[in-house]
Amino acid sequence: MYINTETQAILRLSDIKNAHPNISFPASPSDNQLKALGYSVLTDDQPPAHEWNESITLGTPIQREGAWVREWTVTPLSDDGTDKLTQTIDSLITEVDQSFDDWIGGYITLSPAVMDVYRSNYDQALAYTQDGTVGQMLQIVMDNQGMDADTAADFIIAQHDILNNQLKPLGEAVRQATKSALRQATSPDGAYGVFDGLTWPSL
Repeated sequence: MYINTETQAILRLSDIKNAHPNISFPASPSDNQLKALGYSVLTDDQPPAHEWNESITLGTPIQREGAWVREWTVTPLSDDGTDKLTQTIDSLITEVDQSFDDWIGGYITLSPAVMDVYRSNYDQALAYTQDGTVGQMLQIVMDNQGMDADTAADFIIAQHDILNNQLKPLGEAVRQATKSALRQATSPDGAYGVFDGLTWPSL
């Protein structure tokens, strides 16, 4: 960036070129070349370290040791960061719920009606393979485990029962504990730390 040293307007090199169409400028004109025309290179200081509930903004250009620079100003957020923290927590709570659904999706889950099909008529379940609702899972288990239809159906029922009677209650407890810890976080970094520690149970 560049600055008009008289008006202190902040400019791009293209603005200076447009203002002086009869002058051929190098790709990176030096300060001495610009000073003759009333301009100077404008440098921004390195952004300072700041807290999550503070904002930083570039200030008005100043001269410092013969060069034009913009310093950063650190100011507390008007709401002390409440909105930022709330948005972070709400977003992570949504991610916890999605992660829970994904974790459950890794296990065999069946509706009560589908369970009845498996328990009452394995041949009928196998016949459902084409519509992809019941028999597809049965066929996959048969192929992967080398089981017949009856054994595969028993396996599916057992896995479903393990999920619902053991894993799912444990996972629900983890989900609620994680969401509770998130709501108590006092900074976005603290909230992310809670989320990063999320681990679903397994058998």
